[in-house]
Amino acid sequence: MNLSSLLSFEPVEFDNSLPLPKVLLGVILGIGFGFLGTIPWILVGYLGFFVSILGFIIGIAAYKGFVLGAGKMHIAGIATILFVIMIAIPLSEITLLFIEGLKLELTFMEALTATPEVFVMYIGDFIPNILLGYLFAFLGAWRVIKP
Repeated sequence: MNLSSLLSFEPVEFDNSLPLPKVLLGVILGIGFGFLGTIPWILVGYLGFFVSILGFIIGIAAYKGFVLGAGKMHIAGIATILFVIMIAIPLSEITLLFIEGLKLELTFMEALTATPEVFVMYIGDFIPNILLGYLFAFLGAWRVIKP
């Protein structure tokens, strides 16, 4: 599987009569690939760059993971993609905040316990990046979500 096949926009085939084991495998791989899609977000954010445009990778990765497991798209694939997008983007921002705590020479446990408090205190700083991340993630998955 190369990069061009991951980003290809071939017509999406829906098959709502897929057997349950294939659908479950698609859901598991969709969630796994979607969370793997957060790695570029975290790496680029760690380097200090604007990351929300990378949200589209999360949507595409979740879609490709589902199709890899199930063979074709299913209504459960749409739910999986939406679930991954809604959870992965805030978790990516929280992970970046945790890494910032480690860069400040906090111990692992100090950074782990301080991250939720700092996130709540400065949530206004994170909301624009999270909302833009949602926008780009939904744009990345739009061709699948729209049917």
